[in-house]
Amino acid sequence: MQNDPASIVTLRIATTGKLLGPSGIICLSDEEKTHSHRLRQAGDRERFLAARTLLRHALSEEMDGKIQPEQWRFRDNPNGKPVMAPGFPQLEFNLSHTGDCVAVAISASGPVGIDVESVSKDADLEIVSDVLSMREREYLSRMQEQQKWESFLQFWTLKEACAKAMGLGASIDFRRLEVNLGPLSVNAPEGLLGTGETFDIESRVVELDHHPYRLGVAKITSNAGETSFCLKP
Repeated sequence: MQNDPASIVTLRIATTGKLLGPSGIICLSDEEKTHSHRLRQAGDRERFLAARTLLRHALSEEMDGKIQPEQWRFRDNPNGKPVMAPGFPQLEFNLSHTGDCVAVAISASGPVGIDVESVSKDADLEIVSDVLSMREREYLSRMQEQQKWESFLQFWTLKEACAKAMGLGASIDFRRLEVNLGPLSVNAPEGLLGTGETFDIESRVVELDHHPYRLGVAKITSNAGETSFCLKP
């Protein structure tokens, strides 16, 4: 039985070096190039350009090439989040980046959020009490030291992805957005989502250039469990 295309969230992840080759940013708009020039740090400029390049190519592949990467147009919503401009297929998308890695999630139905973090970066568990619920902290306390960081990254990336799907970002109290790692599910505070809505979530490790990254993805849906998350090259 094939999945309904509308229930599929497409994921793509790539390094900035792969995306910013000689023919990389040729697809970007003048507005995107101007915005990148306003970013002071070279790393921030590279990640922005790479993320927009990945997004444009991913969207075109979703449309089987009917719209070329350079043809897409975007606008900012009231929260400053980029969304599709009028007149284009109203696909939902979200971007994330860390270090030399950028990731995108695309959904044909329902808001989507994605977060990516390096698995091998230095562990910093000092923020645990600021972002994890009591139950989540107790879960970590029962784990071996070497497993705590990876499990924390699962909690964190999924919470970030849910917040981004809602368009809330860091304004949410992450301790109230409780994640269960087995089986994967999210307990959202009452009133945070619409009536009958819930999250479908996905967590996985992806390796790029022999470097592991943790992906957390969330889609808001009215039919729990309907979503298939498809990572494409």
